[in-house]
Amino acid sequence: MIIKRMTATFGKLTNETIELAGGLNIVEMPNEGGKTTWCAFIRTMLYGPKSGERGHAADKVRWIPWSGAPMEGTMEAEHGGVYYTLSRRSRGGSFMGDCETVITGTADRIPELSGKSPGDALIGAPESVFRRSAFIRRPAIAVDSDFELERKISSLVSAGDERDSFGEADARLAKKHRRIRNRQGGELPEAEARAAELEKTLSRIGEASLEQARISAEIEAYRAAADEMRENIAQRELWEKKKKAQRWAAASEMERVKEKALSDAKAALCISGREITQADTALAADASERLSAALLRQTEAEKALGSLSVGPGGSKKLWLISLCAFAAFAILAVIFTVTEPTAAALALFAAAALCAAVAVYGIIASKSARETAKNIMQRAENALREATRAVDSARAEYDSRLAFIGGDEARAKALLDCAAAAEREYAAAKNNAAALYYLRDDEALVSSAVEPEGKTATREMLERTTERISVLSRELAVAQGEVKHLGDPAVIASELELTRQLVRELTLEEDAVSAARAALSEAAALMRSRFSPIVSAAAGEYLSAMTGGRYPAIFFDREMRFETRRRDEAVPRPSVLLSEGTEDQMYLAVRLAISQLVLGGPEPCPLILDGVLDSFDDERASLALKLLKSIAEKRQVILFTCHTREKRLLSELV
Repeated sequence: MIIKRMTATFGKLTNETIELAGGLNIVEMPNEGGKTTWCAFIRTMLYGPKSGERGHAADKVRWIPWSGAPMEGTMEAEHGGVYYTLSRRSRGGSFMGDCETVITGTADRIPELSGKSPGDALIGAPESVFRRSAFIRRPAIAVDSDFELERKISSLVSAGDERDSFGEADARLAKKHRRIRNRQGGELPEAEARAAELEKTLSRIGEASLEQARISAEIEAYRAAADEMRENIAQRELWEKKKKAQRWAAASEMERVKEKALSDAKAALCISGREITQADTALAADASERLSAALLRQTEAEKALGSLSVGPGGSKKLWLISLCAFAAFAILAVIFTVTEPTAAALALFAAAALCAAVAVYGIIASKSARETAKNIMQRAENALREATRAVDSARAEYDSRLAFIGGDEARAKALLDCAAAAEREYAAAKNNAAALYYLRDDEALVSSAVEPEGKTATREMLERTTERISVLSRELAVAQGEVKHLGDPAVIASELELTRQLVRELTLEEDAVSAARAALSEAAALMRSRFSPIVSAAAGEYLSAMTGGRYPAIFFDREMRFETRRRDEAVPRPSVLLSEGTEDQMYLAVRLAISQLVLGGPEPCPLILDGVLDSFDDERASLALKLLKSIAEKRQVILFTCHTREKRLLSELV
């Protein structure tokens, strides 16, 4: 295959075109001139955009046209003497996913080359092989392991069947081994863990069942003791009922006695066929009080009348005395006047005049007093008569009331008090008998009851026993719940047996996978012993040509770890001990050898080289260009560079 012409609107490229020819093409561009963009465009045209990428590194983001135009492009190529034109467009959310291939100059569409990845047919290998062989870019010049590349190499050195890849087969076996044995999520560890868990569960079920049986037995023992205590308490209560029934009988008898006493007391209160009441005695008491009050008023009236009978005599004596005194003082005054008229005589006359005045006043006052006393006496006599009539009336009422209660107030009160006491005693006896009346129905039941002997259980002991039963019942419920939660032991035992069988099967499968990997490793080693010398020999020739014979050989292992040695050394050097330029030359030699081996058929694909000579000095760059020129005699070589020396060195080779 030879690429003739490319036109791209891709990244920084906007409808730009590049013309190429067969042989060695040196495309010289400055930094940021578009070399990397053209390389990415070639890969995208042949194999389509990379899928599954995210972020700014994704092709649909990284190579979006700077101009804002739709991403698209064409590639004209020759393959097997036929000219083809590949076209890719972006439609909707598709990133250059619309691919169409026609014969150049016509509209004849070629379906087998118009799919997502026409490079598989044009190049003769999938993209991963193309990128690890003929698509060489710095700094990603080193070669890494790939199943497709291994499959391609194996097909070339074996029977030609590209379906076989030792690495891929080993990876599948390793994946299967990890699926079986991996500590995190491995089927065998999980099955072993599940078996251990089931065994632990069965053991726990057994322990819980034993605990459940122990608690049940203890509960039954406590219940039996509680039943015995209840029987003892029932016997005691029956005995107490018997004693109470006896008390009821006594209370009933007492009720009859008190009822008889009350009847006798009430009979004693009957007079003339009528029962004396408290109201009757109260009326008699009131009549007695009224009689006492009337008698008191009569006595007071008599005393008042007696005190009034001597009153008027006092006034009469007063004026008689005053008159006698007047006569005496008058006689003395005459005597003193006749014999010796002095001041004493005047005084006697004055005293006589005073006594005369008193006598006159006494005569007048005595008359008035007699009239007043007469009126008072009349009123006192009237009051006495009224008091006497009141006494007679009160005495008659009292005698009537007293006769009504039997003629003796004190006896009536005593009889009433006796009847009241008898009534209270009867009521108390009646209430006591009524309170014990419910025991009368049990009288027949308890008549044969005997006092229990040797029973020490009490209600307090029964309560403690009942509480212990409650605690044990809760513990039993927990044990039963745990057994129920753990599951049916028969089901768990069945699952355990199946899990153990699975462990045995997975162990056998693990052993088989290990044996298969060992056999595959031996076969891969045999295959490497066949293709490694081929690649190493070709790569050694290319490296020797680029280093002027200084490094004549290259060695590598299955993991693509490369070593080389100088001509004057016996021990190879790992790539990390080489200079940057020598390391790039070694990897370029390996890439060229692999490309020649896997893609060097009758229609070899182009070699795409991007900056692979940047770390070469001029001498080795000239030798590398000479090598590339010789390779370009059989296949197209496209070398992208940012230097001008490559064209100069190439012209010097001519």
